[in-house]
Amino acid sequence: MGLRRLALGIAAMAAVVTVSNVLVQYPLNDWLTWGALSYPFAFLVTDLTNRRFGPRGARRVVLVGFACAVALSAWLATPRIAAASGGAFLVAQLADVQVFDRLRNARWWQAPLVSSALGSTLDTALFFSLAFAGTGLPWTTWALGDLAVKAGFALALLIPFRLLLDATRPPPGAGAGARAGGAVAGWRMIGRRTGRVSDRSGPAHRSGRGRGQGRATPTHPRFRPAASLRPGQPDWPAWPEARSAGRRVRPGSARGRQRPVRTRR
Repeated sequence: MGLRRLALGIAAMAAVVTVSNVLVQYPLNDWLTWGALSYPFAFLVTDLTNRRFGPRGARRVVLVGFACAVALSAWLATPRIAAASGGAFLVAQLADVQVFDRLRNARWWQAPLVSSALGSTLDTALFFSLAFAGTGLPWTTWALGDLAVKAGFALALLIPFRLLLDATRPPPGAGAGARAGGAVAGWRMIGRRTGRVSDRSGPAHRSGRGRGQGRATPTHPRFRPAASLRPGQPDWPAWPEARSAGRRVRPGSARGRQRPVRTRR
């Protein structure tokens, strides 16, 4: 995936990190700084990128944000705060990417809310403990205030996430595996009798005990989703055995090779 497609997410993440590192120097009260009001938008950028381009693209955006966080913190703060800021950002955002990808097929609000809540908790705990533990400063009070603000923003940012659902749908040409970010998104049932190919997702089909008496074969990494096996699609010529008259498809070796077997007419 080229960085050009991720340009908007990269620019947004760099802007959020830059603004947060500047605003964190200005206290709002005894509990908070202005940076606590801008940083939660980093989770919104990560979640929208993850929904559109999958976890691989989201991790690239996170790495760009990590580089910006370390560079700006090293310039604007002490080395200890810079290390704490970069480490907390990287761990929290990568955890957000992983959790969002696991919950992407749940209700629309569950993935962004759960992933942002977990990421915010990790970010707050890691940053304040690494940056201020042992300094005598009331960092636990700051951490509680920071976490409360992030929790409120995790709920409030569900509104723009919902409004951008249609704009961040996966590309139309992406298969089920691409929409799931490379995870195993379905199973292909190869019928022993009919040679028909279709997607199944039930537990019976995964174990190969479905009605079609077929064998379940994972669609990833060697197999494309069955939706791409239509005439005219790029992958269709690679499966002549699935469309040849008088032939059926039989699962091959453990490496996933497919061998056409002629049937008696």
